[in-house]
Amino acid sequence: MRVLWISIMPLPQASNALGQRGTVLGGWMESAANELVKQPNLHLAIASTYGGKELLCRRVGEIDYYFLPCANPSVYDAGLHQYWKAIKQKFQPDLVHIHGTEFPLGLAYVDACGAENVVVSIQGLVSECAKHYHDGMTKWQIIKNVTLHDLAVGTILHRKRDFERRAVYEVSLLKQVNDVIGRTAWDKDRTGVINPERNYHFCNETLRTPFYSLLWKYADCRKHTLFAIGQGNYPLKGTHQLLKALPGIIKRFPDTQLRVAGSDIMPRDWKHRMAYSNYLNHLIKKNHLEGHVTFLGAIPAEQMCRELLSCNAYVLPSTIENSSNSLGEAQLAGVPCVAARVGGIPSLVLDKEHGRLYDFFDTEELADLICRTFEESSHFDNTTMRQMAKDRHDPEQNCAQLLKIYKEVANAE
Repeated sequence: MRVLWISIMPLPQASNALGQRGTVLGGWMESAANELVKQPNLHLAIASTYGGKELLCRRVGEIDYYFLPCANPSVYDAGLHQYWKAIKQKFQPDLVHIHGTEFPLGLAYVDACGAENVVVSIQGLVSECAKHYHDGMTKWQIIKNVTLHDLAVGTILHRKRDFERRAVYEVSLLKQVNDVIGRTAWDKDRTGVINPERNYHFCNETLRTPFYSLLWKYADCRKHTLFAIGQGNYPLKGTHQLLKALPGIIKRFPDTQLRVAGSDIMPRDWKHRMAYSNYLNHLIKKNHLEGHVTFLGAIPAEQMCRELLSCNAYVLPSTIENSSNSLGEAQLAGVPCVAARVGGIPSLVLDKEHGRLYDFFDTEELADLICRTFEESSHFDNTTMRQMAKDRHDPEQNCAQLLKIYKEVANAE
């Protein structure tokens, strides 16, 4: 079987082939690709974009890579049609797997080549992200924190409108395709609303290899240390809600430390600071959190492993999520988890057994649950949670399920 993946994000080895620096994101896709290429009689190709001027083809290891020239992947580009037709003619895929609906790259393929034997994986849903883009922030809080950089590249409100524009492309894609792959009750429901006729296939994701062997132990962690993933340029990851909850935690545990990983959370250069990072800085000063918060920047998998093993609890305060891979990695390690009850997260966390869930807007509840987690983590038995995560993210089982889906879609009339 000849399978073509379409992804906005090239795998690290593909970036290396172009002499570009790879990203720390998307490691789960690399893990899934590594499992697929082990299968006999399966030929994998992966198409993504780059900032060049012509279509490039490279073979790295067992995978063929196609790089489509695209100046701005968030904007629909009908000029890509010619490249999609050329790739289809050259590679002749039996099945096309579009990873994610957040960008119009996959829609351009469907518009150019049709939706036959195409399946779309649901990662996040940009149409839902647009609705919850700055939950927990008022428009006035956004406006009064606008920076010169925002005026040059666009404010939070502009970026929300960008999500709304991309949501139109997402809905168009989901209405055209016959098959989608999801993994939560939430994405099954949401895609069914958009396209009631679509065939829904369930398949969990394979995560990055280093996290499967981790084992969190209370005796080895830094007590009262929280670890979270954030983003400095937009509020979807909910770091602001966590900062609002932090004073209540510090009141009970004065030595509390929050460590936040993620790209450009707090740029040192004021010229590159954006409204959201400005707002985070305002919350830190207002609540006297200096000395309690550390922004780590983007970190590789190896450092992420160290952070998970050394923290006392992992926190997911996102405004909206489908299924968070960082939450899955924390569960694999056995770290006590506290997460917002949003989107597909209830499909991943059995409240009180595999972690604690709270209402996103209730920062007092968030603070209380974190304090209770600190108090009870010394006798937290993570055996059940780790086994649940290992079963959910089992590489061999997930690969077998994905192959089963591929065969069903490729043979569909």
